[in-house]
Amino acid sequence: MEPMRFGMYGKDFAEELRPTTFYRLSNTLDNFKGDFRCAHVGYEIKRGTFSPSYFKWMYEQVGKDYRWWYFLQKTDTELAEYLKDKYCYTLMYMSNPVGFAILEVESKGSINLSYFGLTPEALANDHKGIGTYFLGEMIEEARYLGSRDANFWVYTTNRDHPAALPVYRKVGFQLTRTYTDYEYIPLWTGVENESI
Repeated sequence: MEPMRFGMYGKDFAEELRPTTFYRLSNTLDNFKGDFRCAHVGYEIKRGTFSPSYFKWMYEQVGKDYRWWYFLQKTDTELAEYLKDKYCYTLMYMSNPVGFAILEVESKGSINLSYFGLTPEALANDHKGIGTYFLGEMIEEARYLGSRDANFWVYTTNRDHPAALPVYRKVGFQLTRTYTDYEYIPLWTGVENESI
């Protein structure tokens, strides 16, 4: 494969071939023993349907420092199809959205934390442990949506926030698979950020 190629729209959409390390983590819901839902003043979690424009905006806010790009190129119709049947959550701070999560129930025995992340504003906040708190709430939501012994799983990569993998493991996810693959990443997504 070529180390760089032009996208279908010409040289302004050039892409570079980069290695990405993927980490798959999972556990059965009855093996998550801790309760990480500590109270944080000013924070609340709202569950509701995401419109394509809202999802794209949150996706960009959370992923802009980590070269999240895949859904930014999708049409509203494609995003609406993706969001169908998903369980969507927004982390709010003082009535402002500062994070989001999406749960996908594949069956009563398998639930995927498809997306999870905080905005730079939330990460810069002095209230440490917000990510752990939000993740703990998603574990409880998964328990509500699936069977007691359902497999709850998530992927993260070396391009995500450096705290992602440690936090997932802290709350009880176990690393079950690691592999490296090559993918073309658009240059317009910014500088390289390999954290793990």
